[in-house]
Amino acid sequence: MAVFTEVSESEIDALLEQYDIGTRTKFTPIAAGIDNTNYFLDTTQGQFVFTLFEIRVNAQDLPFVFGFMEHLQEWGIHCPVIARTKAGDCTALLNGRSCSILSLMRGTILQIKDYTIPNIESAARFLAAMHRASVGYKGDLPNSMSLDEWKKLLGELGDLPEKIESGLTAYLKNKLEQITQEWPKDLPLGVVHADYFPDNLFFEGKDVTGIIDFYFTCTDFYLYDLALAYNAFCFLDGHYMPERAGHFMEAYQSVRKFTDDELKYSKLMAQAAAFRILVTRLHHYLIPRAQSHGVQKDPREYLKILRFHEQN
Repeated sequence: MAVFTEVSESEIDALLEQYDIGTRTKFTPIAAGIDNTNYFLDTTQGQFVFTLFEIRVNAQDLPFVFGFMEHLQEWGIHCPVIARTKAGDCTALLNGRSCSILSLMRGTILQIKDYTIPNIESAARFLAAMHRASVGYKGDLPNSMSLDEWKKLLGELGDLPEKIESGLTAYLKNKLEQITQEWPKDLPLGVVHADYFPDNLFFEGKDVTGIIDFYFTCTDFYLYDLALAYNAFCFLDGHYMPERAGHFMEAYQSVRKFTDDELKYSKLMAQAAAFRILVTRLHHYLIPRAQSHGVQKDPREYLKILRFHEQN
């Protein structure tokens, strides 16, 4: 979560007239994150998160995304409840741009360094449960952050990666070509979160209580979604944590077993997932957005992870 566009109190007050969730009592910007503009919104009827969608999010995809969240809730997967307008819409317009208001989740977001093994296991089981629940969700939403987008982002970066490390530009181009050539054609797939990171999970004690930030939701391989999570939960500052990794994978498979093909492509998908985060972090880091109050994340962390998967 982050703030890229300032929203005034008078603007949010006018927007709230379209809802039945009370009047504003507090409106506070959220600094963490790199994509959309977010504020904590307290009203006379509850606590919410207001999101103004920036250029990466296609407003036409939002009904699919919010529908998936409601589907997960029916399966007991806790995620924010959508505050609908008086007209029954899941989004509204603010200055011509789509926005949403969702309930504030209960629980605590943990720093990855503070995760215990029970936290790791709970996170893995929760992800596997999401994958099992997604099977019944109808519809298809192509991944807008897959191979073609990675190539586009690399093109926009040009030679800027050389500021990080000499020879990195050529390395990235060659790695993307390898991943593209070896990309699997047929693995188990369904609707996935595609942003299953520690800063999107809420805990009470050792157990996950819910998940937020579904705006990368798409139809893709479960293995790809798992690989994104594996890299996020089983490395610390780019360094492999074998005990965490073992417990994470065992806990995931206690809910959903891997197929033989998934095992075959696990190394490639781990590299692909690391590449996806690396290239987007490089883009944010080297081509920063104007007037952003978001958090800049060092891309070198995921360069280490990518190289680990190449060698292991």
